[in-house]
Amino acid sequence: MAGFFVALKRLRWNLNHHPPRYVDNLIPFLISVGVSYSTAVLAIALTVTRCRSIAWVMIAPVLCGPLIIPSGAPLVRAAALFLALDCSFRLIELMRLPGDSRKNGQPGLKDRLIFLTPLPIMTVLFEQKRRQRRPGNAKAADAASLALGCAGFAVCWGILDSLRNNPLLKESHLIDHTFKLVLFVAAVESGGRALCALERFAGYRSIPIIRLAFLARTPAEFWRRWNNRIHAWLYRHVFLPAGGAALPALGVWAACLFSGLFHELMFGIATSRFDGYQALFFTLQAPAVLLSGQLEMFARKGGRSRKAAAHAITFAWLWATSFLFFHGIDRVIPVYYTSEPWLP
Repeated sequence: MAGFFVALKRLRWNLNHHPPRYVDNLIPFLISVGVSYSTAVLAIALTVTRCRSIAWVMIAPVLCGPLIIPSGAPLVRAAALFLALDCSFRLIELMRLPGDSRKNGQPGLKDRLIFLTPLPIMTVLFEQKRRQRRPGNAKAADAASLALGCAGFAVCWGILDSLRNNPLLKESHLIDHTFKLVLFVAAVESGGRALCALERFAGYRSIPIIRLAFLARTPAEFWRRWNNRIHAWLYRHVFLPAGGAALPALGVWAACLFSGLFHELMFGIATSRFDGYQALFFTLQAPAVLLSGQLEMFARKGGRSRKAAAHAITFAWLWATSFLFFHGIDRVIPVYYTSEPWLP
């Protein structure tokens, strides 16, 4: 394992001092993805042997693959890291399954390797992916969703790029952040629908990874809608082991802390800087989620005005805390904020 990190450090030095002459960072990106997936394949092979415990150690090199990419390309690093995280979540799912015992209905090596393939992206529960397989081809509606989703994402990206020198946004970080938050939600909703359509073309019964999160009435509902696939993984591998329904508050705190730590790791590797903002952002969501029941009761006991108030409270909270999250986004996408961020 020590030799792996020495080789990784040497390869990163060579790429930093001798960048590729063809497409910038394409070769490091492909090498990075190759390192992460080949390591994951080896780890999966170990999960059906008596040495399955060693597979846990191999999560580290899977996540370190993106370090091959030069530090001056945080967006490329983030893209490679997204795939590496997908690998890692799938590995943990497989390592917590019993070993290869087909008499007991457990998946064999072939099934485990198929599960590693990245589509549907972030579908990181084994039986969930198996249930999503479907015969036949995608429908015309899926083609329309793919086209509209890609168009929506492209429009959002074009607007972002066109506003890099906007004087109003440059003068007020408050206005800049608010506008970019709306733009970000629109982009991920569009991208999520395009990705869902692509997965349907690949033969899966997918639903959008983000399901109209802006309709959420409470913080808890928002996070259920925001990333339903990772939500299911956190429920199984973090919430339930931490106490589940018997100790729901402990489970919520554990899930939020875990989410904060892996986002901190993700942004830290992508930007070569750990500042604690991601960990703080997701940790702050725990009390909001725990109070969501009272907010839902408040909304149900009244008419439209109370429901509107619940929506307003939810998004005021998310808006206020998202300064922490988007500070990391600004470092990954240098043109994200037009103004100077408030946070150091």
